[in-house]
Amino acid sequence: MFAFLVLAVMVAGVAVLYSNDEYREKSLQFVDIVKRSVVEQYEQNIKPLIDNSPKQQKQDEKNSRGGGKETFDEDDREQKEVKRKLELEKKKKEEEKRKQDEAKKKKAEEKRKQEEKQKEDEERKRKEQEKRKQEEDKKRKEELRKQEEAKKRLEEEKIKKGREKQEEEKKQIEEENRKQEEERKRKEEEKRQQEERKRKEEEKRKQEEEKKKKEELKKQEEEKKRLEEERRKQEEEKKLREQEKKRLEEEKRKQDEERKRKEEQEKKRLEEDKRKQEEEQRKKEEEKKKKDELRKQEEEKKRLDEEKRKQEEEKKLREQEKKRLDEEKRKQDEERKRKEEQEKKRLEEDKRKQEEEQRRKEEEKKKKDEENRKQEEDRIRKEQEKKRLEEEKRKHEEERKRKGGRKEKER
Repeated sequence: MFAFLVLAVMVAGVAVLYSNDEYREKSLQFVDIVKRSVVEQYEQNIKPLIDNSPKQQKQDEKNSRGGGKETFDEDDREQKEVKRKLELEKKKKEEEKRKQDEAKKKKAEEKRKQEEKQKEDEERKRKEQEKRKQEEDKKRKEELRKQEEAKKRLEEEKIKKGREKQEEEKKQIEEENRKQEEERKRKEEEKRQQEERKRKEEEKRKQEEEKKKKEELKKQEEEKKRLEEERRKQEEEKKLREQEKKRLEEEKRKQDEERKRKEEQEKKRLEEDKRKQEEEQRKKEEEKKKKDELRKQEEEKKRLDEEKRKQEEEKKLREQEKKRLDEEKRKQDEERKRKEEQEKKRLEEDKRKQEEEQRRKEEEKKKKDEENRKQEEDRIRKEQEKKRLEEEKRKHEEERKRKGGRKEKER
């Protein structure tokens, strides 16, 4: 009967651990029903037979002197103990589950933050790429505008300068345009290669993330299997512990009876020995306390002296280290200032050279423009002089013809 009750309680306990609240409540109700049914069967069928036996009559006499319902109290105690263990096991499982849920939430939160960071990085890269593209388009348009202006300027200069020179300059500009176009294509190719490398790196990163995700799922699956194996082992260990507990309780009962008998005999002898030993021990402890107190005082004094010495040494070392670091920092600052000064001078020199080069180019351009202007003035002056001479020649020719015609008439 009791074995059946324990089995029913264990079944209900397992149901309590691995079920929802509604089924857990029904399982506990089932345990109460089984208990009441077993007690009722015991009262109706088994107890009358036991009550009529000589052994039970003696037991009743003993119970009348203070026994009571010891048997069922023992059953209730064991049932409560089993229930308590099941509750502890349940709490342990719930705590493990809570920790696992917290770990999963933490991992999910870390993954979410990582994905957000990744999205932000991708958005930032996209904006930077758009910005670079806009700047490149702007530069290209500016370059085209400058080329168009240069072309117009050349067209205007073509009227003033000789055709041969204009053709030569036009070829130079076309060559420069060709080189600029090649440079632009080269930059576009480099940009395409960079984007291709970025795309491959992004694919590699995604593959790594997918691999990590699969490994994480594999670890979670292995952890789940490990927990299930631990739970199975705990169930087996629980059964073994219960069997061992029963054996130990029986053995303990026998040992307790023997121990009580021997203890009673030994107790009287020990009490006398204890009294004597306590008196002797008390005297020894008082003497020992005095010696220990003196020894501790001496050790404390030595410890304080040693601690003070170490603190002074550490203080000196810290001061030395501080001086060394200050000196090192001073040297680093001097070196940094020296390098900054050198860099500043170099930049100023480069700037000065660039400005001189710019002024030289501007002066050469002005000189060239002045020469072109003078050449144009000389050309205009020569054309005017040529026209004047041709006009004088024409007038002379007309005068000569007019005089010749008049002479012919006179003849």
